[in-house]
Amino acid sequence: MFFPPPGAGFGAILESVPVTMNQTPFLPLARIRIPLCFLLVVGAFFGPAETARAFSNDQAADVVIGQANMTSGDINQGGSPAANTLNYPSAPIVVGGKLIVADTDNNRVLIYNSIPVSDNAGANTVLGQPDMASSTANNGGVNANTLYHPRGCTSDGTKLIIPDTDNHRVLIFNAVPTSNFAGADVVVGQPDFTSNRHNQKVSPTAPPGANTLYTPQAAQVDNGKLFIADWYNCRILIFNSIPTVNDANADVVVGQPDFTHNDVNSGGLSAQSIYCPHGVWAQAPRLFIADTYNQRVLIFNSIPAANFAAADVVLGQPDFTHNDVNSGGLSATSLQYPHFVKADGARLFIADNDNQRIKIYNSLPTVNNAAADIVIGQPDWTSGSPNQGLLNPAANTLNYPKGIYSNGTQLILSDNSNNRVLIYNDPSYTPTPSATESATHTHTPTPSPTATPTWTPTAMPTHTPSPTHTPSWTPTPTPSWTPTFTPTFTPTATPSASPTASPTASPTASWTPTSSPSATPTATPSATTSASPTYTPTSSPTFTPTPPDTRTPTGTTTPTATISASPTPSPSPSSTPSPAFSPSATPFFSSTPTPTASAVPASATVSPTASITPTATLTWSSAQTAFFRLDNPVVRLSRGERLRIRFYLDQDGPVRIRAYDLTGRLAAEILNEVQSAGPHLLLWDGAGAGSGTYLLFFEAAGRRARGKIVLIR
Repeated sequence: MFFPPPGAGFGAILESVPVTMNQTPFLPLARIRIPLCFLLVVGAFFGPAETARAFSNDQAADVVIGQANMTSGDINQGGSPAANTLNYPSAPIVVGGKLIVADTDNNRVLIYNSIPVSDNAGANTVLGQPDMASSTANNGGVNANTLYHPRGCTSDGTKLIIPDTDNHRVLIFNAVPTSNFAGADVVVGQPDFTSNRHNQKVSPTAPPGANTLYTPQAAQVDNGKLFIADWYNCRILIFNSIPTVNDANADVVVGQPDFTHNDVNSGGLSAQSIYCPHGVWAQAPRLFIADTYNQRVLIFNSIPAANFAAADVVLGQPDFTHNDVNSGGLSATSLQYPHFVKADGARLFIADNDNQRIKIYNSLPTVNNAAADIVIGQPDWTSGSPNQGLLNPAANTLNYPKGIYSNGTQLILSDNSNNRVLIYNDPSYTPTPSATESATHTHTPTPSPTATPTWTPTAMPTHTPSPTHTPSWTPTPTPSWTPTFTPTFTPTATPSASPTASPTASPTASWTPTSSPSATPTATPSATTSASPTYTPTSSPTFTPTPPDTRTPTGTTTPTATISASPTPSPSPSSTPSPAFSPSATPFFSSTPTPTASAVPASATVSPTASITPTATLTWSSAQTAFFRLDNPVVRLSRGERLRIRFYLDQDGPVRIRAYDLTGRLAAEILNEVQSAGPHLLLWDGAGAGSGTYLLFFEAAGRRARGKIVLIR
């Protein structure tokens, strides 16, 4: 077990399993070369020795934050936000002995005055909200003290730096705040504290710049330099010093040839390219990047000083020209959407998100496709189920881990979809001898052998992001749906789900830059969560909308069909933000849908398959609860990928999922039948749809949601 500062994670509920931590045996006395009589005397004088242990596979955590115990995983513990609850937390850090956790979907950052030593501890200070019971995005309007889905924080030991992801900015506090709702001192990525457009877009064709951001996921400081994972711009920005003024320019860009490009794998998949990075870590002289959608981690042997530098080592792939999911099969070398990377001086830690595990390298890799030594969250290297396939979490399981912190003596993880942060003792740490210690021993674990994976991902309940927003466009109406707004609209997939080779958005004459919300840009297979009957999406936050970005990885031109942000046929070209969404607006779908029953298309596979026989007319129960999420909004069908749609029903009921192209034409009826209660995973091969961008509509249990997907054939 490790003992990191408490971390939090997003959670689904899983069944607990007793776990016994492996203790490393003492070294034979002959190896120590100390007279036995001396040891006996020392032992009698100093007392029993504390055994130094090594990390072991499937190790259990010691402390949990965000939940009452190790076997719970509800969002906000099944109730409302409080000082001791979490809602899809991101990477934790420790600054001056204080634990800091980005509580992402509660739109806040929690500060604990010390690293908790017991379960269910409460935070002392909250940022982004006026109190511990609030969770509104941009509470009171976009400003220096508001947050919208904050993620991986960092610090130089004094300043606190927060990637405010869906406000497309990074906030810098000159000191760790000690009072609630404190305001930041400097903003990066925006000209001021009241702006939040992605790439500061004033028009749909405006390119990124050295001073802009698009859904930044992580930040890190090393030797005075600031590093930012600029997710949807497919790049890492390097500032040679931490900015002290707003709207500062970066000095170096990694992943792009210059600051005005944001192509997916610019120039082709190589040692220089990046595809939506979620994590960055610098530890001079090295730089580590979680190149999430390329299913790899890049290692640079020196911090890049020039744009478009090439990496020296790749993990997760045999070389720099491959980006296969679990290349070669699920093993000690493979990766599936890695979200975070961290080095603590000697070891390397990787949050292997979709394999539900943390990979630990006992030394920093120097060769491609190196195998990790230890796995946390799974019993072996060929397992990868959320919570190891159990109904509830346990002390040794993980459900989409998003962040890692290690201070050399503790390991802290954000167990994202279990809505908790886990703290582990670091058994490999050898303490300085004290009056209660004698000879120390060490142990080097042997890496588990690799094997061909046989695991099939277990579908889990899907999470519905808290804030509801005004949809960013309205497809041309068809008889089967009504293009209006809904207070229950869930922006599951966002513009970040369709990165492309072209940095420009759809330049249609009817585009209204006031329409698109900064929806949750987590296009990665985000965590699943238990369906809590008491969970209700909060009202829409007040924020400055951003224009839709319709890039496609193939570099093809986005259809020029008129796409407006409101039912009004003549949208205004003004860039003035539209009013905040009103819960009293007309529902996005008709309020009483009665979809016609039909069988599941042969191209779609639903797991589990035990579904109820369809009836002639499907009806909706207002008491039902349903959640919906897209795991991989960008689907490369040519490489055998399938769109993965997760949904959860708390009782049997009808489910309808349809795909429309950007002109409003129905491209495919993916699913339209009654499904059994519980979690489901639907795999769709894109039958009936060609390459391009599509709008996916989901209806279940009286809830309606939509997302944007990109199919590449």
